[in-house]
Amino acid sequence: MDLFKTSTPKADPEQIEQLKAWVYEAFTIPADIPVSISQLACHEPCCPPIETVIAIMTHPPSAI
Repeated sequence: MDLFKTSTPKADPEQIEQLKAWVYEAFTIPADIPVSISQLACHEPCCPPIETVIAIMTHPPSAI
């Protein structure tokens, strides 16, 4: 028994691709612009334990 082992749930690749497809469609992003999706543990007060971060990597950077 490993008491220090942490189990990290793995994301479903199909769900990630579906989410990316929705982001591309919702923001009409060209296919050559990368989209990154990640989940982070939030340690701020009043924050949910896991937050999803979606980064649309335009060059030069711009805010949507």
